[in-house]
Amino acid sequence: MSTTAPHPADHPTESGATTAGTDGGNVTGAGWNPAAADCPSRRLFTTLGDRWNMLILLSLEAGPLRYRDLRGHVDGISEKVLSGRLATLVDDGLLTRTAYPEIPPRVVYELSALGRSALLPVHELFDWTVAHMSEVAAHQVHPAV
Repeated sequence: MSTTAPHPADHPTESGATTAGTDGGNVTGAGWNPAAADCPSRRLFTTLGDRWNMLILLSLEAGPLRYRDLRGHVDGISEKVLSGRLATLVDDGLLTRTAYPEIPPRVVYELSALGRSALLPVHELFDWTVAHMSEVAAHQVHPAV
């Protein structure tokens, strides 16, 4: 007798609702509804969709960096924003943070395996942006009526 494990989308969320749906609403093929406030995918969408987070992930693609080096790679990011985004990326398992017991203290950030796997969609979005930048700019200059 074979059994099939339920899809994660069929598990209840914090509110008790399931993320799978059959009402014809905004539900993806996997049964997740990222438009629903209690969909588990929402936090990750927010994390990956953040411009600073994408730039941090891309900056770490070549290898680990110290905080001050990351600050130099990501032009325009404030110290407060960088610190917050790094903490979120570490909490979500996309980065590792290694503190070395030295004087002065040295902290290095590096992509985890999970973070490295997130680079594929980040690169795809970047490639799409480059391919369509002039088209988007044309709409910004001459909005459609």
